[in-house]
Amino acid sequence: DVQLFYVGPAGRLTIENLTLTLGFAPSGGAIQNDGGFVEVSSSRFVENVARSDAGAGGGALYSEGGQLRISMSSFVGNVVGGVGGAIALYGGDAVITETLFDANRANFGAAITSAAASLEVRASTFINHLSLGDTVEIADGTATFVNVTLAANTIEVGAALGIRTASSAGLTADARVNHVTADNNRRPDGTAAPALGASPSTGTTVTVAVTNSVLQGCVMTGDGVSLA
Repeated sequence: DVQLFYVGPAGRLTIENLTLTLGFAPSGGAIQNDGGFVEVSSSRFVENVARSDAGAGGGALYSEGGQLRISMSSFVGNVVGGVGGAIALYGGDAVITETLFDANRANFGAAITSAAASLEVRASTFINHLSLGDTVEIADGTATFVNVTLAANTIEVGAALGIRTASSAGLTADARVNHVTADNNRRPDGTAAPALGASPSTGTTVTVAVTNSVLQGCVMTGDGVSLA
């Protein structure tokens, strides 16, 4: 069991028409990106694992302070005991288009955890995930979702799309949700799970703009949330 690729600062990795499977590492079972540039197209990440007892998450892909560009790909059955079943993003930025996330698992962020980063997701689908917390978790930073579907995910607590801040005063989380459908997401007991959850810590703010979207199930908000 070994991590498949490591990208260091200023490094560059291009993946095209590949299947990356059965990678295993503390963070980023298939790819760990520490400040480099990773571009993935027409590729599959299948059943990669990040250990739950060490590392910072990302069953398939972990990126800290770098750049990700992912298109026309799929993340299926990747697992982490911590955060980011498919992808864990810490700082830096990621743009994801026309990508399928299916049946990934994590304690929080079964598909994606994005922390203090810039995340843009377009024309992508998130289905059949299992997590304690949100299917897609945004913790600080900015996020944009356009033409995205989140359906048939199982979430013990939290929401299909969760937007929150950490405990440090002055932090912000800003999300734009446009043409997003969140449908048939459930708790383990079969009751409806919230489509959208927004929860700032004390002294922080969360701003969420929702347009042209269908969010089935309740929308949770907390003090300090601006929901447009």
